[in-house]
Amino acid sequence: MTDRAYQLEEKVRHIEAELVEVKKELRNLKQDKPEAGSVDEHRPAISEPVSPAAEKVPKDMEQIISDWLPRVFILVFVLGIIWAFIAAMDRGILSPPIRVLAGFVVSGLLYGSGHMQFRKNPSALSIVLLGGSIVVYIASVFAGNVLYQLIPYSITLILLAAGMVAGVWMSRKYASQSLLAIIGLGAYLYPFLFAGDRGTETIFYLYETLIFAGLVLESMYKRYKVTWNIANYAFIFAVVFFAFVGAGTTTFVTLSALAIQQLLIIYLAFKHHTASKEMYIPAISTGALFLYLIGLSVFGQHDYQLYSFYFATAAVYGGLSLVKSKSHTVLKNTFFVFSMFYLFLIITELLEETVYVQMLVYIFQAAIVYYLSQKRNSLFGTIASFLVLIMVFNQLSLYPGRDLSIIEVLCWLSLIGFFLAIYCFREKAIALQQSMITIAAPYIIAGLLLYFFGEVVDVLTYRRAFDFDIALSISWMVFVAMMYAAYSFFKEKHWQYLGLAFLLITLAKIILYDLTTIDIVWRAVLFISLGVIGLFISRIYYNQQKK
Repeated sequence: MTDRAYQLEEKVRHIEAELVEVKKELRNLKQDKPEAGSVDEHRPAISEPVSPAAEKVPKDMEQIISDWLPRVFILVFVLGIIWAFIAAMDRGILSPPIRVLAGFVVSGLLYGSGHMQFRKNPSALSIVLLGGSIVVYIASVFAGNVLYQLIPYSITLILLAAGMVAGVWMSRKYASQSLLAIIGLGAYLYPFLFAGDRGTETIFYLYETLIFAGLVLESMYKRYKVTWNIANYAFIFAVVFFAFVGAGTTTFVTLSALAIQQLLIIYLAFKHHTASKEMYIPAISTGALFLYLIGLSVFGQHDYQLYSFYFATAAVYGGLSLVKSKSHTVLKNTFFVFSMFYLFLIITELLEETVYVQMLVYIFQAAIVYYLSQKRNSLFGTIASFLVLIMVFNQLSLYPGRDLSIIEVLCWLSLIGFFLAIYCFREKAIALQQSMITIAAPYIIAGLLLYFFGEVVDVLTYRRAFDFDIALSISWMVFVAMMYAAYSFFKEKHWQYLGLAFLLITLAKIILYDLTTIDIVWRAVLFISLGVIGLFISRIYYNQQKK
């Protein structure tokens, strides 16, 4: 369905709902004010069809119980069948072929019961019975291959594919998303109970990928959000759980399964322009996270393989971010952030031995990400650039200032310069509001400057005769002068507030603390310097009053 057709359909539904409401209001008015002698007074009211969006009857507790009770206990019933199979296997009660055949018979009985129940009364019980038939069928096929080696590998794949096709066909025939959801959950999770650590890795991942593809394609076609979420997140859980608990290790096959999931979702997101970004953005982001974690686990022991994985993934996401499609701006911005993340990892690995060079490169990378995020109107990318800078600040503040090096000074100046550049070019910001930058940037710059001055003071006074408290007070005076210089240039009150606040803080520090610890010469120097700065600032306020 094209975008225009879908929009027209939505408008028609909205108009129908409003028309129903208008008719109801007109009917109420006629009932409140009947005309004298009108023959319509005794005419029965004509019932109008009510749109589901216009009137939704709330369910009572009994209805909720009748809907959910069979869904819970059909899973319990299927679980009991599975444990019965395992008990029969352990005790040798039935031969393996009989056990597998019994599973197919139970599957057929469940389908027949569900079909007859649906024809009599299409309730939740009938849907659960129908879903249970597919779950028992899949469990039987899995048991025949994994537990008893009765069904060959190729036949197993064909039977599993047939089961998935049958499940999709049943969901369409009985028009039920709940049916498809039950089949999906059972198909994903029940093989664990059969296979455990005896499962074959390749057939398990192929099976799970097949289930995922069938569920996600049907969910996109029918716009089933619940089944879409089950298809994506249950698949990730099943693959990761089997890798670490069942197989006990992650392999290239594990990574391939997650990569197929990621590529299929990306393909569907670009193909279906009407798909909601609330559906595919979280699914793609979650899949990308586990793709990185599994990739790191698989290739982490070999630098060449790890670099190749990082470069290949960064190139794929970077290429996807350049796709020309105006209707997928948020998706492309997400891919851009992913590509920058992998570039970040590459820099981390290459510059692992030179930490502060690494930090300097991170700052420039954050600046590039911020700039491109404004061009793309990407709030996600803007936040990512700030997260990188938070990590840089954490690293810079990790060691005392007495260990300050030249490259670390460059890092501090670049970090402060980054926020100063954001402030100077705030009119060009798109992802962030200009008013937000105007308010926040001065205080961030001021905080970074004060911390940097403290580091410089520490390195200048460590193991030297120069007193730390005197140097700190002088640095605060320089800070006050810089704030008022910024106020004179930018004409923004926030700089003035910062300068005045630290002027008073510096004066209080000198009077209450420094006077008791420093020599009289330094007292004179501090008071004269602070007095000159205070008089200069007073002159600024005086000129403002005259204007």
